[in-house]
Amino acid sequence: MSRQLGEFLWKLLLFTAGCLLLQYFLQLYLSRYFDFYLPLWQVYMFLSLLTLSGYLLVLLVHQRDPEKTGMAFIAIGFLKMLAAILFLYPLIASENNQLLVQVLAFFVPYFFFLGFDTFFTIRLISKK
Repeated sequence: MSRQLGEFLWKLLLFTAGCLLLQYFLQLYLSRYFDFYLPLWQVYMFLSLLTLSGYLLVLLVHQRDPEKTGMAFIAIGFLKMLAAILFLYPLIASENNQLLVQVLAFFVPYFFFLGFDTFFTIRLISKK
């Protein structure tokens, strides 16, 4: 389990750094047109910790009962979506006239991280 977690952590750090740099330069360009409410470091810290904790829980379930790994992934995904909504609640509750841009600036990376997590979970499930 520690080898799988170590590999996941290393690749998560590289993935996070790459996505962060890409979005940083994109927002730097778009800052002429939009004001971004959420600092990028907070978004990526939240998403990377959420992804790491979710995968760790999936690994623990897989270690105990590999047949329930998929269901655990789905349940954890639901909890991660609730956590994302709670994270965005101050933004949603504010009177921001650029709400769509702000929400997209969060959810596009969120779905990239979800895809990353899904890829590693599928690899975990398919190993025999």
